[in-house]
Amino acid sequence: MPDLDFPYHFSGLGRTATTDRDDHIRDLIQQVLFTAPGERVMRPDFGAGLLSLVFEPNSTTLAAATSDDACCGRCEEHAALRVDVTYGAARPHDAQRELHRSGRRAVKFHCCDLRRLDVLRLSGTANAIDFLEVLDKGGPPAAPRQQTLFVRLLRPGFALTPDNIRITGGERITRIGIVWCAPANALPPQAEPGLVATVDDLARTLVVRTDSSGDFSTYTLSIVASSGSSNPPAGFDPRLSSIDFSFKVEGLGHLRLQLPAWSADRRPEARY
Repeated sequence: MPDLDFPYHFSGLGRTATTDRDDHIRDLIQQVLFTAPGERVMRPDFGAGLLSLVFEPNSTTLAAATSDDACCGRCEEHAALRVDVTYGAARPHDAQRELHRSGRRAVKFHCCDLRRLDVLRLSGTANAIDFLEVLDKGGPPAAPRQQTLFVRLLRPGFALTPDNIRITGGERITRIGIVWCAPANALPPQAEPGLVATVDDLARTLVVRTDSSGDFSTYTLSIVASSGSSNPPAGFDPRLSSIDFSFKVEGLGHLRLQLPAWSADRRPEARY
């Protein structure tokens, strides 16, 4: 059965215009993205309001508000669409980001030199960071959101302490402390039950608990020899011992904060 075309209009035959399924889905997405909250009287929370951001100054806040994670979340919420987004090759000096929206949401930040990583994987002996994943809503209820990092290393057998982990960057929140870190197969007693239930390689995964979830800007996690050193520990590749990432893997909540408030008691101002 054909779907109604958007915006509503009549076809050349004088009947209500219809369209195919692919175009109908495109119409649904456009309605969600370009409708301003409050524009629909009976559904004041409908819409992402992207048009109101067109002339906003460029910033990390704007980038987070217009991220694919946020926009896909709105489409899933209002248009009942399941959106799968996968980023391809990483840009130079930037982290590759993969987002999978089937079941638990997972965002993995990969290293910036995949070719060097492949060489180490096949013929090297040094350890290195393979990717980093921020645990958000997929964690156990007792675990604080966006404060658990799964750092996948190339090789098991590492012995790292909080003094070996340094997180730098940020704009509004620049000091990120390390509460504890441990291999996923040897968690400390304060770790929440079920914290690593979704980790598929416990021996190669370093679990890092931070004291803050940071802001919406980019951070860098580095594995260092000591708290006063900028060099990696012995046995770690110097170029692949740090990785860029963002704590804010769930952009939907932030997008809602950026939108104008609306309630049923609010009435539009009458101007004559």
